[in-house]
Amino acid sequence: MTELKREGILFCLVGPTGSGKSTLAQHLLKRWPESLRLSISATTREPREGEQDGTHYHFLTRSEFEAKRDAGDFFEWEEVHGNYYGTLRSTLEESIESGVDLLLDIDIRGALSLWKAYPKNTVGVFLLPPSFDEMKQRLTLRGTTDEETLKKRFATAQFEYETLLGMKQEPAGIDYVVVNDDLDEATEALTALVVSERHRRHRLHPSDLKKHCTVEENG
Repeated sequence: MTELKREGILFCLVGPTGSGKSTLAQHLLKRWPESLRLSISATTREPREGEQDGTHYHFLTRSEFEAKRDAGDFFEWEEVHGNYYGTLRSTLEESIESGVDLLLDIDIRGALSLWKAYPKNTVGVFLLPPSFDEMKQRLTLRGTTDEETLKKRFATAQFEYETLLGMKQEPAGIDYVVVNDDLDEATEALTALVVSERHRRHRLHPSDLKKHCTVEENG
């Protein structure tokens, strides 16, 4: 199928730990390896087993992160559970200009900030676990989360839920809500919305659209 030239889309996957953001992101990346890439954020947290610098995150010391922050290199940054996380401005701008979509695993505050700055290009998707009990079970099965960390993650989830429920009905940064109670169905839903968003008229390059909308009379 012919793809019209367009600006890149910033797909924000929002939701509590245990909602399946990372797993669903990998399914989408496999579906579009050339036209969708994962945004690599910077963080000061320690790498988890199997994570590599420059592939999963840009792992920085606290002083390195603060230097970049003070230089204005980050579009947004947050301190979550005692660690810094941030998105580089250059990553966003390059994606929009190139027409290659970006997938961001981001908290709700970061998603709303992106929407305010790039309302034409940002699409927010809130992923929900089917229940609190299921979310707790998913976190517990990881075997690497202590009781204090669990409490912090539950508090973060509560904050994001309250923010979502407090939004007005008109677009405000979160466009879709997907309950991840079945991985295949959640993947199918996300795939459908990516395809749909890529065909929105307001993102298409006018010159390319005009080229396809030309009628030539035979002389």
